[in-house]
Amino acid sequence: MSENKLKLSTKESLYSPIEIDIDGTTYKSIKLTSEARIKLGEIDSKVEVISSRKSGVDALYELVHFVFNVEKEILDKLEQREVEDIYFYFNRRFAEIEKERIGLIQKMVQDAWKVGGKKGPKPETSKNRKRPGDKE
Repeated sequence: MSENKLKLSTKESLYSPIEIDIDGTTYKSIKLTSEARIKLGEIDSKVEVISSRKSGVDALYELVHFVFNVEKEILDKLEQREVEDIYFYFNRRFAEIEKERIGLIQKMVQDAWKVGGKKGPKPETSKNRKRPGDKE
């Protein structure tokens, strides 16, 4: 029997956070609410990975700080390449999670359209029906 109600929470996400580990401390990604996604997009548009431009590198550190709430003092101890690795890891994991989520949604929709666990009856078509352009 399926649930007739989708239960959501403004406090907790349905989805597990993305996690990183720095010096034995685990940091979890924030819940990507509408407001958080807007801010994330603004910061991300400034990020210049593998760059020596200070503004792009600063944005990279700001993004990791924002998404994982890692203290700036800890981020300052990491090399730029390590912070870039966190950035790439976050983007890759987010894409993988979205791909998996979309696959689950597609499967649920397909299952909902099945009749009794089987595909519905095939529509019957007449073999002798006239088609446009057929001569009489």
